[in-house]
Amino acid sequence: METRINTIDREISKDGLADVCTVIHYTFYKRKEKTAAVAEVLYKDGDELPEGKKVGDVKTKAVPATYYSATNNGTVGLDAPDADKFTAYADITEAKAKDWCEAKLKEKDVKEVKYEDGDDIPEGKKVGDVKTEAYDHLANIEASLDAQIAEQETPSRGTGRPWVS
Repeated sequence: METRINTIDREISKDGLADVCTVIHYTFYKRKEKTAAVAEVLYKDGDELPEGKKVGDVKTKAVPATYYSATNNGTVGLDAPDADKFTAYADITEAKAKDWCEAKLKEKDVKEVKYEDGDDIPEGKKVGDVKTEAYDHLANIEASLDAQIAEQETPSRGTGRPWVS
């Protein structure tokens, strides 16, 4: 899964600081090869040469690989700036923006919680059962991308107009 930063929103001045980044717009991207690339083939000694062709001419053109691809687009809001750790817009690298984006998404992760003694335990549940399922935001985004690619590989539905060929 690849993280792409599409753009960063910023305020020209905020809290006494200049060029304060406020929102990162991202795309998570994944692809899987559908068909492999085919290399160009040249005529060589011993080949039957069509009229107008010579050794070294292109016999078969190269064909690029084709891919299934999937994307997940979104935004993350950035925290209010801390003057001691502030990075101005002009000083942000792509790697830094990716790190900030992924870190903000990881803040949304939830750890699994199990029922413990003293909890109000619903009927049918017991101590040790899962109370709150774990949630890993980045893993779920990647699973969504995988599902999109799987749907492209083996479609479960289709659309169209049967009267148009």
